[in-house]
Amino acid sequence: MYMLIDFMEFDVSNINIDKEHFLSAISIYLYKPHVVNKRVTTVRFALALDRNDRKYSIGKTIVDKRTLISKNPRIYHDQDEYILSNEMSIEFRPIILNSINNNNKSCSVQVFAYRFELLINENKIRLIIIDNNKIEKEILWLKNNLMPKFIKWCQSNIENSTENTTLKLISIEEYQHEYERLKIKYGKYLTTNWCESTDPQKHVFEDLGIASYLLTYWRQYSSSFQKPIKFIDLGCGNGLLTFLLVSEGYSGLGIDMRHRRSWSLFGSSLYLELLIDPHSSTLHNLIISNQYNLLIGNHSDELTPWLPVLASQCFCDVFLLPCCFFDFSGKKFITNNHNNTTQYEQYLNYIEKIANILDFNIRKDKLRIPSTKNICFMLHRKKLEDRSNDSIHTRLFNQFGIDINHEHADPQISNHRSSLIKSKPEFYSIKFSIIHFLFEYILNHNKSLTLSTAYDILPNEFCEQLKSEHGGLKSVILSYRHALNFDPKTKLITLTNPQLNSITLKQKQSSKQCFKTKPCFFYAFHPNSCPLTDEQCAFSHIIKK
Repeated sequence: MYMLIDFMEFDVSNINIDKEHFLSAISIYLYKPHVVNKRVTTVRFALALDRNDRKYSIGKTIVDKRTLISKNPRIYHDQDEYILSNEMSIEFRPIILNSINNNNKSCSVQVFAYRFELLINENKIRLIIIDNNKIEKEILWLKNNLMPKFIKWCQSNIENSTENTTLKLISIEEYQHEYERLKIKYGKYLTTNWCESTDPQKHVFEDLGIASYLLTYWRQYSSSFQKPIKFIDLGCGNGLLTFLLVSEGYSGLGIDMRHRRSWSLFGSSLYLELLIDPHSSTLHNLIISNQYNLLIGNHSDELTPWLPVLASQCFCDVFLLPCCFFDFSGKKFITNNHNNTTQYEQYLNYIEKIANILDFNIRKDKLRIPSTKNICFMLHRKKLEDRSNDSIHTRLFNQFGIDINHEHADPQISNHRSSLIKSKPEFYSIKFSIIHFLFEYILNHNKSLTLSTAYDILPNEFCEQLKSEHGGLKSVILSYRHALNFDPKTKLITLTNPQLNSITLKQKQSSKQCFKTKPCFFYAFHPNSCPLTDEQCAFSHIIKK
């Protein structure tokens, strides 16, 4: 015989909680119990209820039957619960089975039932606990942990509460089983024998999480890959991720510019010490001739924006986990601090835009790893036909104003640093588009512009972007002197004299290589092209409109 043993009430008269808020909080606990119960990783709902399930209803309506999936099945077993509802209440009834091994605890509370009620007329939310075995620890968890969270959810009225914030693309249950399997198989060995100076607890378990995600994703989306997966981990660092994936039966290679001590532990044959240059024909031939079809960029730093380009050129898919913020030139990615997005969000948008330009199918997810930089991309090629490099060049040139034949990611390795040419970072796409617009306008109308007139003719989206730029339009024009000229005396904007863009005598006599990173606007957009030859002009003549 079960009896009511405890209840708890919370006065909500001062916080305006109505039926909608109450149902929103219920939805969170139904579909995302792991946010309050750290023993749980996800939840699974029954597809249908059978006749035996109906006997538990006792006058109420059984809404569903759910299984709380344990995060650590070695210690806690999964817990089934019936869910009953009646008007403004919801009741959870854990199914307590005597056959469960006493050494394996449940991942949830072991009481007969607990119920949330909204008492609208009394302006109260009530938690009722029903049981005949008064287990103080279980009751305290419901009252001190679950109830305060539930009240907080009622106040916040969170939208899309049924949607997982992490691991949206894969089965969380399969991922958790995979992670536990890898942790048991490799965790102790790797942390005990770690030979790098970095913290093994962070690096080992982070890469175990990434490997678990990839293994689960590859199984679930096997049809997305045209051939069996054969990967290259570019900028593999300590090589742990490569080791884990190869050990699980996949063919792959880790490449980094510097040999690591851990490579000897994992097997030196899995790695290649190579200066990674995205322009290198050696790298392109290595990828294509060995039929690698997936590039992995796990915190690949300066290589991050280049991986989609390299993949497009070498007909590969991409897994990308961006961390540090670099642009195509290998310099720090400069963000716009005047909008409401963080630097990380802006960089993710930057990478996503590159992938869009290159016609990838983009899948984006949030990993469960011990890192704040946990957003990843899976990029799949849309088209099977080969795409010429000129097409890739043109797309990136039109959107970002960069010439990928000359932009260069500096590998930053001391042995090679003196021989590498560092290019200047290219300007934002919006700046390039503004200059392109004004260049075409002056060219077509054959007249100069004042700053105020230039503002008036610019599209609204450009004007909105200019509000966030220090110095405004004048500053943008001055940064593109090779295309437009602003006369400080007359205050007029005109086309630059292209003859002034010639390589100077000092540059010719310099022992340093003249590394052209900016496009020549006259060569690309002027109907008469540039009057200077490629050798004479200080700007790139690679791309033509």
